Formats: sequence, structure tokens, C-alpha cells
Amino acid sequence: MTAELLGSCAGLFGRIESRRLAADAVAGMQADLSRKNCWSIAKNAGHADPWRLQHFFNDGAWNEDAVRDRAAQAAWDQIACAPERVLVFDETGDLKKGEHTVGVQRQYTGTAGRIENATVTVFAAWATPERRFLIDYELYLPESWTSDPERMAEAGVPDSIGFATKLVQAEQILARRVAAGEVPTALAGDAVYGRSEPLRRTAETTGIAYVLEVGKDHQAQVDPAIEAERVDYLAEEIPTRNWSTRSAGAGSRGQRWYAWGYLTLDSSGAEGERGLLVRWNRRKDEYAYYLTYLPERATGGLARLIRVAGLRWPIETTFQDAKGCFGLDEHQMRKWTSVRRWITLALFAACATAIAHRSAATLGSRLTLTGLARLYGEITRAVHPDEFHNHWSEWICDHNEQARRSHYQRRGDHQPS
Repeated sequence: MTAELLGSCAGLFGRIESRRLAADAVAGMQADLSRKNCWSIAKNAGHADPWRLQHFFNDGAWNEDAVRDRAAQAAWDQIACAPERVLVFDETGDLKKGEHTVGVQRQYTGTAGRIENATVTVFAAWATPERRFLIDYELYLPESWTSDPERMAEAGVPDSIGFATKLVQAEQILARRVAAGEVPTALAGDAVYGRSEPLRRTAETTGIAYVLEVGKDHQAQVDPAIEAERVDYLAEEIPTRNWSTRSAGAGSRGQRWYAWGYLTLDSSGAEGERGLLVRWNRRKDEYAYYLTYLPERATGGLARLIRVAGLRWPIETTFQDAKGCFGLDEHQMRKWTSVRRWITLALFAACATAIAHRSAATLGSRLTLTGLARLYGEITRAVHPDEFHNHWSEWICDHNEQARRSHYQRRGDHQPS
């Protein structure tokens, strides 16, 4: 499947050398390597050094946006006929050292669960009851970056790129996917994205349902004549008859049962029905609140909203697969173009493997996507003679020695006289 998908992208690379290097990069991301960066991938591909691969990511003549969209199209072809196609928004962070990687700063990231020096990327994924694909992204640039033109120029960020919140980036991704004819049936996202009124209104005007989480202090109206209230206060007004215990879908430990309450909200100006969906975890006595929209008022709407809410959580598994199996977070890139190209090819490798996983499932394989990725990586990992490994060991030693000398030279140049 990988070769077929790469073949469909042949015209997006300016030279045959770039096409071959793209194949080497994707093969390395799919291979069973302990670390995945230009050095390890170049060695896996049989290159004498990493320079050609680094040039490919930094300065090669190819369009990463077009390659991303081609992989997204392949994913869409897999789920286009599904009755429910949910576009899920979420972000993930990559922990970094130093201050030169584009977008890095001390900020909260769910990867660490605390404030760390990290970069953050907003992702979109397709989710159906059977399939998951990471298909689009936007690098998040904090204001500490966009307000510093010199730093932006040094990282190679185009002049046209300015500050955009994560909410705006999610709106950009949705507009891009709709323009490509890949229209979701529903949107889902955590409380970061539930705050976006433009995102919700775009969905409503396009006829897309949504289940977007919000914080308990978010304000909502049940009637235009009544003042808006916090959603946790509104939840207390949900009649007992509007609560029911239902499953949000199967998880790793079985069905995920919660108590769900629903309250119709002010739907003036909308073709369908806006609502407030509340999830109550009885065991932990925890509540989650969702703003919802259904383009059509119909029976069975609550069941659909609960299914969409349940399809948001598996995006965490797709992040784990993309990082653990395909090196999404292992790049050692710093510049705008090279970081985006690495992310594009990591998603490409994950997409091709996920499509192959479906084919394997059709043939009766019980492997998970992670299991298939590991098996594929073991099978396709290149085998090289001892002389080749000796060459790389010597090359790494020489490179590290040269780097050490350059480091001490720079320190010597800055010693006070």
C-alpha cells in the first residue's frame, strides 16, 4: 500500500531523487528502529551519511502541503461511505530542549501533563467506529514567536504566517477539508475547541453536527428571552426523565458506561437543534459538558450525540501510534519547513499502514494497528553488512569529535579577554 500511495504522489516531487528520498524516509518511519531521525533513517536506507536526507527535508523541491492532502484523500477514500464520519480536533506537544526549534516555548502540554519546554501542534483526525486516521495539522506559533520577526525569519517562517489561536487553526483545517470535498458528518473536540463560536457556526451553516466539550463555567442560553447561565447550573435543571445510562462505545476494558443528560438550548437562527449534553461518571462523581448541534430534529438524536462524543477519545490512541510507531515526535528538525515536512511524512507513513491494516483485517488478521506496524517494521528493516555498520560507527565518531571541537571553539571565542 505504501508504494502505491507514494506512486500517486510522484508528480508532487520535483526530481526523481526527491521521490526516492521520500520513499526512504517513509520506509524508515515504518521500520523497527529504536530512534527515528535523519541519521537512523539514512542508515536504514543504506546511505553513507545523512546529508542527502537532511537536504531533502530542509531544502528539497517538493510541496509538503500537497503530499499531506494526497494522504488525507487516501484516508477519505477509506471512510467516505461510512454513515458517521467524525472530524476530531486535538493538539499534542513534543518536549524539546533549547529555544531554537520553531514554536518552542514553556507551555502546557498534555504529553507531560504540566508546563514544559515544548512545541504544540493542532491535529485533525477522522474517526468512525472502525477506523482512525490523523490527516491534517497546523503548527502552533505562540505570540512570543510571532511578535519577534528576527526569530521568525531565522526559523524560516514565511512572512504571511502570523499569530493564530488553536481555535482559528481548527477553523482553517475544517475549511481546508470541506474545500477538498471531504465533508464530515460531525465534529468533536475537547474544551479548547468547544469555546470557538465561529467553528460551531461554520458547522451549523454547513449542515455538520457537533459535540464539542466546554468548561463548566461556559455560558449558554435555553431561551433568547432568558439570560445565559453557566452550563453546570443548567445541568442541575435537566429533568430526571432526560437522564439515561448508555455506553459511549467500547474501550480497551469494555463498554464505557456513563449517565447522560440532555437539555435543548436556544436554537434561534439555526436549521437544526442546539443542545447541552452532560456526561456523569457516577463512580468518580465527575461531570463533562458538551455543546451539541443536530442539523435535523429526529428521534435517536441523543444516541447519535453520545456516539460522536465517544469517538473523540480514540484520537489519543492515534497519537500514541503516530509517536510510538512512526516517529511523529522524534524529529531533530528546527526550521518551519523541515518540521512540517517531517510531520507530513509521519502522517503519510501512518496512513499507509492504517490502510494496510484494514486489508489485513479483511483477510482475517487479528493484529492491531500497532502490532501490524511493528511486524511490518521488523519485516522491512534493511539488513546491511558489517562493513556498512563499521562505516557508520566511524562516521558518527568523526562527526561528534568535529562537533565537540566546534563547540569548544565557540566557547573560546566568547571568553573574556
